[in-house]
Amino acid sequence: ADDHWRALASHANAMAARLAEGLAASGRRLAYPVQANEVFPVLDEATVARLKEAGARFYEWSREGCGEGEAIVRLVTSFATSEAMVDGFLAGL
Repeated sequence: ADDHWRALASHANAMAARLAEGLAASGRRLAYPVQANEVFPVLDEATVARLKEAGARFYEWSREGCGEGEAIVRLVTSFATSEAMVDGFLAGL
């Protein structure tokens, strides 16, 4: 009712955009443009390990087109993703 689904999707997409902007500001590159609520940054193996050790949950997506010691990871935001969660992830970089 009342386009509730749209509000939830808009929030998820906004959190993905915030995440992508923060990644870019920290010098990370994106493997693909952000079009919805998924972000695919290229991260070095040490960063991947550090983020996972800190409790971040994400999937290593691919190494295609990456440099030595790099991987593309898949980050997904949702209606439940808060700005604080995004900022916390970015602080862990």
